[in-house]
Amino acid sequence: MSHKIFSAAVILAVAATPSFSQSLNGATISGNVNVFDDDSYDATNSALKAGAELGLSRDFAISGNLAVYNSDEVDETGTNVTLHGLYMISPTTALGVYVASDDDGGANYEHFGVEAGFGSPQGRFEFYYGAVDGLSDSSSIDTSIAGISFEFEVARNFALMLNSQAVTFSDDFNDSVTLGTTAIGGRYTFDNGPSIYAEIGQLGATASIDGDLFVSENDSNFFAIGAEMTFGRSSGTLMSNRSVFEAIGY
Repeated sequence: MSHKIFSAAVILAVAATPSFSQSLNGATISGNVNVFDDDSYDATNSALKAGAELGLSRDFAISGNLAVYNSDEVDETGTNVTLHGLYMISPTTALGVYVASDDDGGANYEHFGVEAGFGSPQGRFEFYYGAVDGLSDSSSIDTSIAGISFEFEVARNFALMLNSQAVTFSDDFNDSVTLGTTAIGGRYTFDNGPSIYAEIGQLGATASIDGDLFVSENDSNFFAIGAEMTFGRSSGTLMSNRSVFEAIGY
């Protein structure tokens, strides 16, 4: 994964240099803590993230994201690097493709996919769908990852947040198991740029076996708090990390 870390680090470093400042569309620095506290899962997970987006022309941009994940239930530190190639429909809207790499200290998961993003003072939107390699040892199991998030202003400086992410394992017989998170929350943005937010959500699982749908009865509830600083456009980068860690509650 070292070459991906280097590539993303170059993007972030170049974005900070004066000669490229006119091409900096946006940048984001954030951190969050997710607390699970119930009988099925008791853990505190955290993440630190940084991203930058560079405009190559009016129509094209590249973006990079770095993230570090920790949990009091796991000794190893997880990392994610995501690189995006973007077609800019407008200064606030883009379609793109991405490649990403997760590392949990013992294994590496490569994934790639398609995405869309929007960001303005009135709201944000992201959607992505991709394929994951390395998460399953079986060649007969296909792994996919998907996510969608909405954020829209409901009052001055306050926005409502909705998001869902999931990883799905499916076999040659169209049976599948999905593990993911769904959350709702709110964000307060200060006049000088930084924001704080809080979310409540669930980590749960579903399975489709021989056409029958099964839903987990003991979903794990969590509470999350976080802070974010953006540069450039109000939303910072249009695209964020694409990570298995995000889908399971970090």
